[in-house]
Formats: sequence, structure tokens, C-alpha cells
Amino acid sequence: MTETVPSTPPRCQAAGNVTPYVAEMAVNVTRAPGGPPRTTVRCALARHLTFEHEGIVRELDGTEGHVWGSFGAGVPVWRVRVARPCTEQAGHLPCGLYADHPGVCVPARTDAPAAP
Repeated sequence: MTETVPSTPPRCQAAGNVTPYVAEMAVNVTRAPGGPPRTTVRCALARHLTFEHEGIVRELDGTEGHVWGSFGAGVPVWRVRVARPCTEQAGHLPCGLYADHPGVCVPARTDAPAAP
């Protein structure tokens, strides 16, 4: 007998640009080590009805979480914040979003980010 794996909710496909000023803020917002800021981010949320999208601007090392950015359709990332990972499950996998995120839990993206 095969076990059915619950399907994951469809993801939002919005992408936003990270300006040089916001990239600098993503580095300076935390002392935690991590990768360089991305120049483009993809919304990490499940499909949603709001105009505000959320994406990872900078990945941090270890369990620090990530630097997340808010952006809109045609509007580059305008706000960054450090957020720890969500502790909930998205089916059989850990949620790939941040603590207290809006909407349902979704697993971490396995496809390539919008751009490094």
C-alpha cells in the first residue's frame, strides 16, 4: 500500500528587485554571518490575496534564520528584517518560512532562487 503525500499549496510567483541601498541594509541589519544579498527575490509565500510579498534577501549561517524583504508588484524590496525560521511543519517537511508568517506553511523552495 502506498502512502499518499499531501500536496503543497501553490506558491506565489512574484519577484522583486533588491536595490543597492536595500542590499546594504540587509548586510547591516545583523551581525550574523551569511551569504551576500541577492539582487532579485522571489516571494516565498503560498499564493495570497495581499499585495505585499515576502522573499529571502540574504541567507544567514546556522540557525539565525534569514534576512527577509517585503516588496510589491513592480515595487522593489522596501523593508528588511531578520526573522527566525518557522517551527511548524508543512506536511512531512519543515516549513521554509519565518516565524509568525502570514498564510499556510510551505516547505522551503527546492528550485533556484530568483537570482544570487
